[in-house]
Amino acid sequence: MAVIDELEGLEAWVEINGERAQEYAKPDGSQDARDLKNTPHTIKYIEAVPNEKFSVVFKKARGFTRNCNHLGVRYAIDQNETIVYHESFQDKKDRRKEWVRRIESFMSGSQEKGWVEHYFKFSDVKYAEESASSNELLQEAERNMKLYGRIRVKCYRMAASELVEQELKPIEAPECLAEEVPKEVWKGNVVTSRSNFSTSPLGYQPRSFLEQEEIFIDPLKRPFAVFEFRYRSRGVYNMIDRLSSWLTNGSEGLYQEGILKRPHAVDNMSQDELRRLARLYMDQENDAQPKREADQAIKNEDDGAAPNLKRSALSATEAPRKRYKETVRGDGKVEIDLD
Repeated sequence: MAVIDELEGLEAWVEINGERAQEYAKPDGSQDARDLKNTPHTIKYIEAVPNEKFSVVFKKARGFTRNCNHLGVRYAIDQNETIVYHESFQDKKDRRKEWVRRIESFMSGSQEKGWVEHYFKFSDVKYAEESASSNELLQEAERNMKLYGRIRVKCYRMAASELVEQELKPIEAPECLAEEVPKEVWKGNVVTSRSNFSTSPLGYQPRSFLEQEEIFIDPLKRPFAVFEFRYRSRGVYNMIDRLSSWLTNGSEGLYQEGILKRPHAVDNMSQDELRRLARLYMDQENDAQPKREADQAIKNEDDGAAPNLKRSALSATEAPRKRYKETVRGDGKVEIDLD
């Protein structure tokens, strides 16, 4: 769970399909959020599972000293923000009770067209093969890229205010960030996921709601605490895909940012996977050999030495040279020595 040391009694977390998401911190413990420099905050990383629904939860523990009439909490899912949800009491005894607020969707619609709920879920971000068609679109994509991959829970100290019944007015649907990102913007970016929505008609027809006036203790309406969750894809899952990514210097998400340590290449591999690894390694070597020979030839010419080119392909009668050695260990597993 995400907690802030100086504000014991407050916590927040993300649930994926009803289960708390595993949270990770940067190995060096850094909390790099420039806009939160003067605000107590914590930053955690979670794994975004494509197409899985998620919810965000805030909890105030029983007996927390709030130093105000009541607390308010606002949720920001990428570029979409909610209203402020207010802590409420029936009597003075309730002021010390636990308060939990969970959000899993946005609502949109109107009385005429009906109402729809937009449930949160994670989706992949893809890079477009084509470049942005104009500088304006490229700049817009660069601005939007900064919005991907972030969930925030903002906590406010609120003054006393009254509940007023209001007629429910039309609500616009939440914005959804683009699925494809121009390749110029994608280059070097670790964010490979975005928030998306699964829509469903609302099961009832709301007519009005109780609205509480927002009277902030802070004159600038600043939160006194922020919980931030940066969601990322883990990276490649399949062992051979992972090895392929490793051999080609490719990585993404939690691995690329150093939040998770990429598993060693041969951890828990079966004999079949070890053989496939050897073949994969040989393919990489064979693809790279002609380029190395050409580079060496150019270097020799530049140095004034006679070219010393090796054959990059075997003759039809020559047996292929084995580039690795297999040894069967006592436990029955195969040990491969790559030369």
